Amino acid sequence: GSARYEHHVFLPGHGWLYDKLTTIKGIKITFCDGSGRFNLGYIRSIVEYLKNNKIRLMHSHLFGTSLYASIAGFVSRVPVICTFHGYIDCRAGDRLQKIKLNLIGLCAKRIIAVSDGLKDFLIANTRIGRHKFITIHNGIDTRIDCEITRAEARKLFGLSETDIVVGSIGNVKPAKGYDELIKAAKILCDKGYNFRFVIAGNTDNGQYIDLLKLCDELSLREKVLFLGFVEKTDIFLSMLNLFVLSSKSEGFSLATIEAMNAGVPVVVTRSGGPQEIVTDGLNGILVNVGDTNELAAGIDQMLNDPESVGKLVDNARREVAARFSIEMTVRRYEQEYLEALGGII
Repeated sequence: GSARYEHHVFLPGHGWLYDKLTTIKGIKITFCDGSGRFNLGYIRSIVEYLKNNKIRLMHSHLFGTSLYASIAGFVSRVPVICTFHGYIDCRAGDRLQKIKLNLIGLCAKRIIAVSDGLKDFLIANTRIGRHKFITIHNGIDTRIDCEITRAEARKLFGLSETDIVVGSIGNVKPAKGYDELIKAAKILCDKGYNFRFVIAGNTDNGQYIDLLKLCDELSLREKVLFLGFVEKTDIFLSMLNLFVLSSKSEGFSLATIEAMNAGVPVVVTRSGGPQEIVTDGLNGILVNVGDTNELAAGIDQMLNDPESVGKLVDNARREVAARFSIEMTVRRYEQEYLEALGGII
């Protein structure tokens, strides 16, 4: 379906997304800085670009970008589809945030959430009708093609074949609940298990220092490893005995479906989107947010019942293939594009 479209991408600057996009032929990339409290110049730049390049449909991601895109699309009479990937902080009394969200709802043609929980949250915090909101789950390439063995992967990260490796993926920030994971690690390590807990994700914020201090307080500095950003998630997953998502809030969780697809058993928190991926006791284990003892017990259970785990892993792979393939996601988005354009391309 991509051959039917001419693709233009607006980016604020160079980074991992730019690097990814440059590997795909036919994408025209334009840089435009949208930083600032409310950047009217950014909106003018988008409007001008839409006009000069005869753009017929715009698709934005995340809250700030969607606000600018929705206003520019409304001014230009270009339909806009917005995708939200996580929960927005709409605290009571935060009127400006809600005004912006309502403005997106008024100007955009469609608002897409990556989970039903996130969709319901957005509806509850706007005065826009439910008809504008739909759910399209994120998808992944379900073809398993890891280029190295478990032993080779562990050697890359300085781990041994005898280690029990529990892994998490996600940038280090409070919403990921890594403090709870570290506390659960203490409970498990005190039982004498040869555990190594590995966390893949950017560590360029203050919480990383706090987590290192927590590891020191609990005598876990040698047991908990922060690997920083890991580009090859398939290699990271191949070395794990178990994947854990300890998040306090999660819009969806691509990392969870990637782990399930790779045949890694999963223990995840009831943090929003994960409940729409994992069915407790059928294809993984669900635990309550913030319950350290329950998280530790879930990890312990997964590692001590290999027969049941084998069934969970098989069910998990089937679930991902049936519901979360990238092909299904692309088809759903193309349907939305066609509808926004009145069925005419």
